Amino acid sequence: DQAEWFKEHIEKADVETVFIFESMPEAMELTKVGNYVVKGGGGGMPDMVKKVAKLLVKGRDEDSLYGYVKLLKIMRTMLPLIPKKAKDFKNWMQVYAYWTNPSAENIANMLRLILREYFGMNLKVEPVVDIPTMGLYHPDGEDMFKDAGHFNKWSKKRAKTTGIDPKKAPRVGLLFFRKHLLQEKAYIDNTIRAFENAGLFVYPVFVMGVEGHVVVRDWLTKEGIDVLVNMMGFG
Repeated sequence: DQAEWFKEHIEKADVETVFIFESMPEAMELTKVGNYVVKGGGGGMPDMVKKVAKLLVKGRDEDSLYGYVKLLKIMRTMLPLIPKKAKDFKNWMQVYAYWTNPSAENIANMLRLILREYFGMNLKVEPVVDIPTMGLYHPDGEDMFKDAGHFNKWSKKRAKTTGIDPKKAPRVGLLFFRKHLLQEKAYIDNTIRAFENAGLFVYPVFVMGVEGHVVVRDWLTKEGIDVLVNMMGFG
């Protein structure tokens, strides 16, 4: 059993600080950050947190994890209000914020925070640079697009130079992971260019992971997509 093997080796190493995210529940409950521990909670969401997360997505069971991601983002805005006696929980939340926005800059600051808070190193730590959990991307755009409205407005202006009319050209949707966009986006750029060279209007959407069905249901089905290419297994 992988979780038991992992637990055994952590205990043998007598590690004082352990951050475990997005893993098996048995592994995540080994999290140990100062006085903050997850042990006994199974590494999952407490019942009250589940209820609040569900409220954020209008009670849809299929959107519960998406609601949890939204809730964590809201909770981050409350970090300055957390009392000093709960600083270890605050640090755990802050590290998770860096982890879920995995640019090179954020990961570097995540490590600096851990080294400063738990290894006594005097390091400057910059705040988290937020990256949308889902949105649209195009290599010609100056930044990511937070929703369909902003992307469509930009595409309409761009049509004057590309000759691809969003209303008349065949429409292809691309679905890919945000982490691939941040870490290995060459294949994404190449795919977008190839479809556009063939005269297709491309609707390139990224998700962190749990929002995939939300994007398809709430965005793509409303945009008149002719075909959807799922690239989430690429990279």
